[in-house]
Amino acid sequence: MQKQTWAFIILAVLAFSSINLASAETNEIIVDYTLVEDKALVQIDFGNVSNLKYELPYDARTIESKQNFSLEKNVLQVEESENFSLSYITESVIEKTSNRNFFILKNKFEQPMNLKLILPEKAILDDRNILSPNPDFISTDGRRIILKWNSLNAEEIVVTYEPEQQINIFWIIIAPLILLGIILYQSIALKKKVKKLKKKKKISAKRRKTRKKKNMTRNLYGEEKEIVEYLLGRKKNESWTKEIVRDLGISKVRLSRKLRKLQQKDLIEKIPHGNENRIRLLKKE
Repeated sequence: MQKQTWAFIILAVLAFSSINLASAETNEIIVDYTLVEDKALVQIDFGNVSNLKYELPYDARTIESKQNFSLEKNVLQVEESENFSLSYITESVIEKTSNRNFFILKNKFEQPMNLKLILPEKAILDDRNILSPNPDFISTDGRRIILKWNSLNAEEIVVTYEPEQQINIFWIIIAPLILLGIILYQSIALKKKVKKLKKKKKISAKRRKTRKKKNMTRNLYGEEKEIVEYLLGRKKNESWTKEIVRDLGISKVRLSRKLRKLQQKDLIEKIPHGNENRIRLLKKE
């Protein structure tokens, strides 16, 4: 009878121990990190706890739980609770560089945890990114990449990813203004250049005309010189004889004699039109 009693006691102890072990195995810590830009929404399910002490990040805010807890110097304390869960927001797990972000998590749990990391929308993972340790599962919901680790014991988790390229609103506004300024500047510069070229061309034409005038009147004097200079100032360098008589005040007889001399010097030509002649200055540099 005594042997049966001891056997029953031993079996009861073993059964109770197995129940406790099964309870401990199922009491897993589940941690979810959802990244939004440079912030992380953290949700932790501790399961059943007793005398829990958990050190929160220095920048933790919006700390919430449906169960009672106390907080002292960033250390959360729970005496006893079933299915204790906690959520908060932190930025301390994210580090940013010019073109890459780092998720760095220090493991504060003594027992293994199941970790899920949800990257920001449109974040990119490629061969250049670091995943340490390698996740057990990588999936996506169509907008975000989801990484999962089961029974994780690593002291540190590091994940690098490329965030969505944000369009800088500054350049959206300023770039067109800069482009418009460049176009306006070039337009003004072009107008100035054209104006300068026209002025230069005008001066050059004037110089050529002056040079031509000097060349044609170099050996002329008196009324012959006046006639040539008069023709140089006329359209197409030509005029009717009656206009020359009128404008220069030379008689027809005298003009006829002067024109004959100029014709002999190959400076003008006479183009008869009935009783009137049209006098044209010959082109000569």
